[in-house]
Amino acid sequence: MHENYNQLYPASEAELAQNVRQKDLLGYHDVRTGNEPDARMTRFVSELLPGLAVGARPTFTKFRVVHRAYGKGEMSYVQWFKELKQGTKGWKGAVRDEAKAEGADELEEPE
Repeated sequence: MHENYNQLYPASEAELAQNVRQKDLLGYHDVRTGNEPDARMTRFVSELLPGLAVGARPTFTKFRVVHRAYGKGEMSYVQWFKELKQGTKGWKGAVRDEAKAEGADELEEPE
């Protein structure tokens, strides 16, 4: 997931885009409509995003187990937040064992 400016809504969702732009609703001033990406979006996806993804991989890998546990309802938001602040101590074992049982052997040990 990465922050995205100049949100592009399909032309068929012009009414929704207009509502999203309204200052008294969501107020996202950068929403556009159209069915084709512009040069800015094309450059972001083809040139910038691959480098951002490579740089984000270590952090993703480090916190993957904790995010999975939170997403599966195995920990509360408060627990999840504490784990992130502590660097994922404590929730590795049970979630990793479950992942192996499910055949998800791509889980790596957090660094």
